[in-house]
Amino acid sequence: MNKQRIENYFSGTTTHKEELEIIHYFSSENIDSELILYQKYFLGLEELKTNIARIIPKEEYENFAPSSKNHTYSIKRWVVVMAVAASLTLLLMFFPNINSNKGYVVINGKKYTDEKHIALAFNTALENVKLDTKQIFNDYDDDLFN
Repeated sequence: MNKQRIENYFSGTTTHKEELEIIHYFSSENIDSELILYQKYFLGLEELKTNIARIIPKEEYENFAPSSKNHTYSIKRWVVVMAVAASLTLLLMFFPNINSNKGYVVINGKKYTDEKHIALAFNTALENVKLDTKQIFNDYDDDLFN
């Protein structure tokens, strides 16, 4: 076996008989040292052909062609897609504000919708906040320098 025949195999110029000879060569024990790295590849191909022959009868494997989808299947799929699109459109048209959280504010656990009441509640909530900045900075300085 020469390397040129293997290169011909990979370029697609070998005959079926030559391919069988290559597989037979790599199935033997006398393999040239520079070709030994191709052995697993060709033995794997042979194993794959054997396993496929066990699963699919040889006649079906040789005559295998992807089946084309019939026209009815295409129409059914198109109808389903259009029905889903129409129902989504109707849902969005009739229920545009589902889960809409616009138009209100919650302050201290109460819901306010009017702007005047919101401002009043906000100011009242801020009045309850007491902040002694001198004490905060003194505590901060104590933490840094101690």
